[in-house]
Formats: sequence, structure tokens, C-alpha cells
Amino acid sequence: MRRLLKRITGPWQEYFIAAYTVEFGDSVVGYAKISRNKPRTPWDDTKSVIKVSFKGSTAKDALIGAEDAARALIAEWGHEGRANTMPMGLGKRARTR
Repeated sequence: MRRLLKRITGPWQEYFIAAYTVEFGDSVVGYAKISRNKPRTPWDDTKSVIKVSFKGSTAKDALIGAEDAARALIAEWGHEGRANTMPMGLGKRARTR
């Protein structure tokens, strides 16, 4: 397993996305963690809301795919920049300002 790309973006409707890619043999997988606080690195143990993944043909495709999946989830959660509730199964309610 080899780490290839990483980046932190946001805020996206008050959430940050910490994304990275890893190489597994011939495959590349992108992971994106969504959190309320900006992490220092994608591997920071900042409390994330959820983690998504995306398998791509290249590291760039995998990273972008994971980030797109994370932004789509964020868009589902909130309206006008506010997340009123967390998705089903995540347990806690998101705090709004």
C-alpha cells in the first residue's frame, strides 16, 4: 500500500474534506473524511462525521471521485449552508450555529 495524493478542502457548507489516495496493487482508492473542524492532515484524528471511498483508474481520478462523493453527501445533509441533522445511522445530531 502506497499513499499517492492528499489534500484538504473546504469549508463546504461548514464542513471540511480531508482526502487522500492509496495504491492497492493495480488499483487506486480515494478516501475522503468529512469533519466540522479543519484537520491538520488527512490522517489527523479529528472527529470525522463519515468517511467515503472511490475506486479510480488513476490517483487523480480516485481523489476527485472521493471528494465528489463527500460533497454530494454534504449537499444532502443541509440547506443554505446548514446541516440540520446527520444522515440516518450516524447517531448524533449535527450542531448548527
